Amino acid sequence: MTLDQLRLMNQPSGPYARDKRLNEMNRLSDVTRLPVSAHIAAVVNVMLTVFATFYMHRWYWELPYLILWIALVMTVHLLPIAAIRVTSLGRDTYYPSVNEMRIFRDLHKLSDWVYVVASAHAAFWIVVSWVAFTYRNTTKMLVQLLSCAFLWTLLPVWLRLLAIIRAQGSGSDGSSK
Repeated sequence: MTLDQLRLMNQPSGPYARDKRLNEMNRLSDVTRLPVSAHIAAVVNVMLTVFATFYMHRWYWELPYLILWIALVMTVHLLPIAAIRVTSLGRDTYYPSVNEMRIFRDLHKLSDWVYVVASAHAAFWIVVSWVAFTYRNTTKMLVQLLSCAFLWTLLPVWLRLLAIIRAQGSGSDGSSK
């Protein structure tokens, strides 16, 4: 993959390609425009959550522990964001455009609903993992779940890459080269 292709992956595209600011994100499709680094951070987060769920489930497999585990994970995920938002966001806060976001500098500046979606995504993988580990709590099952979580969480990046390849593969008249 060339450097130009990587730059294209972070450019907005489609009918809603207006260069929105992080606090102006109002469509689920805006999440697909986040930089690849944000999606990689989400993958690492989900994979660590699945991995931790694997070990948690070995000792505490009953249903009430699932609910407590989801609450604990959501607290760990959201508390730092909430603390940073309370202390650093103000009227004069600069919000970069979505494709200019830097993961460590701007993660706390996203629209509120993005955190709800990210939390729901993590909770989804906790429940899926819990059910799978109830069926079979083995390393093989862990690897299978980690692979699925990796592929699924990076789906927006895969789709963006596919669109770039498709756009470069078709000529100006719409025919394939």
